[in-house]
This record gives sequence, structure tokens and C-alpha cells, in this order.
Amino acid sequence: MRETSLEPGDLIYPLFICPGEGVRNPISSMPGVFNVSVDEAVREAEAAASLGIGGLLLFACPNQR
Repeated sequence: MRETSLEPGDLIYPLFICPGEGVRNPISSMPGVFNVSVDEAVREAEAAASLGIGGLLLFACPNQR
């Protein structure tokens, strides 16, 4: 039998992008997850890349609710 292995490159990091600059608002239904502006998303993407995360999945948040 072979054990299952999971590497950082197997993971996909979700980013929830919203309008604005310097925005980092928590998403109440997902603890530890935030709506971020593009400038913050770039920082998150760089951090994910430095950890060897395999990819990003971008979600756009509407300007109005």
C-alpha cells in the first residue's frame, strides 16, 4: 500500500477580490478568510508563491451588495 502525500504545490489558494485599495475585510462565514483589494491580493499571492502553493483561484466580489 502507498500512503497518500499532499504537497504545497497540490493546493489552490482562494482569493476574494473586492474594489478599493488597502481593503482587508473578514468574511464572517469563513473565519480566517478575507475580501481583499487588488494591492492586498498581490501581497497574498506573493506569500502563497513563497510557500510553494500550486495556484490561485480568484473570486470577484461585486462593488454593491
